[in-house]
Amino acid sequence: MDPYTQPSASNQSASSDLCVVCGDKAIGKHYGAVACNGCKGFFRRSVFQNLQYTCRFEKSCHIDKDHRNACRFCRFQKCLSDGMRPEAIQNERDRIGSTKHRKRVSSRLCGQSEPQLPQNPVAAPSASRRLLQMLVDIEQRIANSQTMNRLLREGVECKSSKQRTMNSIIGWASMLHPLPEIHSDDRVLLLKHFLPCFALLNVVQKSVHAPHLLLPNDEILSLSTSHIPSVVAIQSRILEELLVPLRRLRADEAEFSCLKALILLNGDVATLSEQSKGKLREARDALLKALFGFFNETFSALDASLRVSCLLLIIPSLLSISHSIAESPALAELFGVSEGNQKQKIKVRSENFCASLAPVSHLQSRVAVGAVNIGITCYQLRTPMNSCLSYEKTKKFAQKIWF
Repeated sequence: MDPYTQPSASNQSASSDLCVVCGDKAIGKHYGAVACNGCKGFFRRSVFQNLQYTCRFEKSCHIDKDHRNACRFCRFQKCLSDGMRPEAIQNERDRIGSTKHRKRVSSRLCGQSEPQLPQNPVAAPSASRRLLQMLVDIEQRIANSQTMNRLLREGVECKSSKQRTMNSIIGWASMLHPLPEIHSDDRVLLLKHFLPCFALLNVVQKSVHAPHLLLPNDEILSLSTSHIPSVVAIQSRILEELLVPLRRLRADEAEFSCLKALILLNGDVATLSEQSKGKLREARDALLKALFGFFNETFSALDASLRVSCLLLIIPSLLSISHSIAESPALAELFGVSEGNQKQKIKVRSENFCASLAPVSHLQSRVAVGAVNIGITCYQLRTPMNSCLSYEKTKKFAQKIWF
């Protein structure tokens, strides 16, 4: 249950309704309107951080469950027009602050010493939010990059799952600190090692709200028992170990981006240089602190710990399932882990999935995260993107990674 929602008869009856903003299943009444967890969190972050959005079109974008992230300006305006009140968030913060004050006073009256903060505290909430937003920006920049679009048009095949997977992972490697700074041999080794896992997570993210698997090349792999047994087994694991837990968590784009970063910032690959291992582990620890700091701001300490744990438990399943996919030539081709031309084909159907997505709103460039508090001094998005991902360099780097 949302730690900031007081249980009541009206909330219980409202929980079965639909979100007035996007039409998703509501979880109660928040800030004056019946809303889903996603819109509630979006509205809270927007007001709490005083975020300013712009609309690239005519300020009349359609907001629904599938396209609610396409235009933040129109989504926020719809939150306001549908009854969500910014002042309710300040009232909520005042109540929380008052509760913490009463607990401190009670502790002193009982003769207990007030707990001391550690010397290296969890990342400051503002730095935590900025760092997670940076990861979301990386993902959205990759999706909208002119370089990536050019690579898709001029590359081997517009609908190649492999090419689209390579585009995504190379984009992350070019913008996620400290990957651009580590030795190129270590970077290639790291991306080779985690390419299958990264490819699977991309598919899971696209499919989390769908009744089937949406592949990198926009084709659909139905969750059906009519496939060969090995494919059915993999599909069952994807559903039970990945899709069901992530749907239960209602994981948002920031959490998916964080999972991708945690996969790539793994310094435990045996053949990496010690220098690269140290940099990767330091960045990974800082990201975990930021993730926990962000959840700690939104949820109670217990709920924050539980949510971080649930997300981290996804990673072993990603690694295990992706390893099985890489060992199946037919599945590896579909998921973008290997070349085509396999003799064994799995039946899929085409669907212009990408074309159905509304354009993503304009992203402001964030030059720095202000992440000194969490041990990182150079988290930066390199702009313009073409300067760090030129077409020729991207193709050359992809040839090194592909094995």
